[in-house]
Amino acid sequence: MSNQTCPQCQRQENRIKQHEKYIAQLVEYVAKINQRMTDLEKRHVKKI
Repeated sequence: MSNQTCPQCQRQENRIKQHEKYIAQLVEYVAKINQRMTDLEKRHVKKI
């Protein structure tokens, strides 16, 4: 049995992999923003 896939399937697989990378980047960005927001909230509470 051959492990080769049809060209259309390969394109779909490549697109899915690219989307996975984009999603991982977005999750990373959201985590960083959440951390910044938490830090800002802590600083704000200390000032009050």
